[in-house]
Amino acid sequence: MNKFQKRLSKNMKKSPRHCVIVGDGFGHIDDIAALFDTVFLLESSITKREKNIIMRQEVQGVFDLRDVGAIFVDYDKKHVIDHLSPLLSKENPDVFVEKQEVLEREYTKILYQLKYRAIAQLGGYHQWSVMP
Repeated sequence: MNKFQKRLSKNMKKSPRHCVIVGDGFGHIDDIAALFDTVFLLESSITKREKNIIMRQEVQGVFDLRDVGAIFVDYDKKHVIDHLSPLLSKENPDVFVEKQEVLEREYTKILYQLKYRAIAQLGGYHQWSVMP
């Protein structure tokens, strides 16, 4: 397990089973794929074919997923967060967003409405999680 994987494992609230990646996974697609049983890609330029990596064309393709432990969002795909609200409200996965700085309020309204808060800055990305 490398440093990226250890940091993710330590900070995730749920035991991971599946995850959704919006974009290219901060360039760590192999590390992320090793931690999860299934990885669903949205709006990605990755052409890599692995047994546990599944491409989805539309955001609605991930709404019915169960056991989603994490969502990874590339900084240039931050506009998709609002469209993920059905998955966020049902499964309450941790959300990891590229860049150390917390996203601007205009992109995080839905997260705040669903009681998510930015809880950690993890070097190159930051984490949002549901607060009780």
